[in-house]
Amino acid sequence: MAKKLSHAQLMDWLASFVAEGKLFGPVKDSHRWQKLDNANDIGCAFETVLSPKDIFFPQDQTMFDFDLRKPMETLSDGTPEISDGAVLVGLHPCDARALELINRVYNEGDYKDAYFNAAWNKIVRVAVGCTNPPKTCFCTSLVGGSPFGTQGVDILATPTGENWILEPITPRGTAIVAQFADASASDMDMLAMAKKEATGKVDSSVPTEIADNMWDLFNKDEFWFDIGNRCLGCGICTFVCPSCYCFDINDEHIDEKARRYRTWDTCQFRQFTLEASGHNPRGTQKERIRQRMMHKLSFFARRYDGTQLCVGCGRCVRECPVNIDIRAIAHGAGEELGVRK
Repeated sequence: MAKKLSHAQLMDWLASFVAEGKLFGPVKDSHRWQKLDNANDIGCAFETVLSPKDIFFPQDQTMFDFDLRKPMETLSDGTPEISDGAVLVGLHPCDARALELINRVYNEGDYKDAYFNAAWNKIVRVAVGCTNPPKTCFCTSLVGGSPFGTQGVDILATPTGENWILEPITPRGTAIVAQFADASASDMDMLAMAKKEATGKVDSSVPTEIADNMWDLFNKDEFWFDIGNRCLGCGICTFVCPSCYCFDINDEHIDEKARRYRTWDTCQFRQFTLEASGHNPRGTQKERIRQRMMHKLSFFARRYDGTQLCVGCGRCVRECPVNIDIRAIAHGAGEELGVRK
């Protein structure tokens, strides 16, 4: 049953998690997501450049460390220690969906990523309904995409006037809002109107049908030539992307301290596929940007039941310094393949 809270009640509720060291969210006047020491420090997720991926998959994550003088005695596991029932508040519904896709990769088959799961299995995700979608958003084009989507969400919180409607999606979401008053029928009518109005504002789209046969464009150099020439290879698109999951692993030795750590990596960097022999199978930026677009729009979908790796958040569109637009590339591919939307 959906719950109704005033803004004051919501803030008091979040403050109760701060007191236990269990609240994560976007930091006011910052582009980061982290553990919060004060509920009043919560910023607006829709003004935060980066996604909350950093909470589950940090940009720099120690895997283990030790003192070289006593390695066995000082060996320390870097698996995050997060309290069960911690709360992440403020993520977009598309961010939650992106995390669900990363979860799918990081828990595929026999491999289970202990570092990701340490956060994923313990943090309750409270997403905020997107009542004013950015012009660059195109989430509704994608299967399961919506400004109010619930994939990967435990609680969906949507502002309605001076109040909030909290819709528990999972059992653990239901449990932590059980003490609040139920929303009335009129509250739910207001919520439905807000959802309809906001969803209607998403006027960008991409032809998802291209996933099945986009491979036909892989070796069509003229299609990728202009995109490759424009791309700087800066990696901004992948670092702001909520669903990119590639990482590199390195060892670091400073004085008597040593650690193994992993950091975000990107297919847009030349070194990503550079072999020890000196050969690079993706030797030009054209090949590297092609890889990103094919992975987002086709490769992942072909591997995972038609689910594309892009969630339509539009961050890469907004932040690209040379205005490369994944929507335009998808439409261009659609025209080449005879698919229109």
